[in-house]
Amino acid sequence: MSRRGRPTLEQSEELTERIIAVAIEMFLEKGFAETTIDELAARLGVAKRSLYSRFPSKAELFRAAANSYAASRIDALPPVEPDDRPPAEQLFDVCVVLLNYFLHPDIIAMERRFLAEAVRFPQIVPVLEDVRLRAMSRLDAVLSSIGADPEVDAQILWDLVVGPRMRAAALGLCPCAVTDEALALARQRIALFLAARHEPSSCSNSR
Repeated sequence: MSRRGRPTLEQSEELTERIIAVAIEMFLEKGFAETTIDELAARLGVAKRSLYSRFPSKAELFRAAANSYAASRIDALPPVEPDDRPPAEQLFDVCVVLLNYFLHPDIIAMERRFLAEAVRFPQIVPVLEDVRLRAMSRLDAVLSSIGADPEVDAQILWDLVVGPRMRAAALGLCPCAVTDEALALARQRIALFLAARHEPSSCSNSR
């Protein structure tokens, strides 16, 4: 503390980090609806004004927690560097990394919880979408190297390979794991994606 009793900049930053860390635990444990600022302040042993001075609303706190969680998990995934292998193999490797991350039981449990709350609390939807886009950008380097448009094609590939498997796992229709079936489907759908890129559009040929 400073001589006047005010926290130093370092102490203030440490408290912010503690707030975010405990908020992540609570959001994962309780979801958005059941997480309260009162309980968070009690767990931290701080006054609520210390929270509101940093995060004016629970939605802002959720955004900070989600961004921190994504940074610690998604940004820690293996780096993606294009190489000389066939595009199908390179894209397959990136998709397997994403499948392993998003099919983890903890991630699927979080997906179920927040999907159930999204209608009541639409403010959490853009935050969750930001996390998904952050993960999806792992495809950009390989897509760019093969002449694809990452802004368009990353979404298409996600919708073919990762998104459906994650949704099926959240609904209990498949295991929360990267099974042989999941790998086989990934290869098939990547092949479909690459084949479609070389096919002329029927819309462009019709008048």
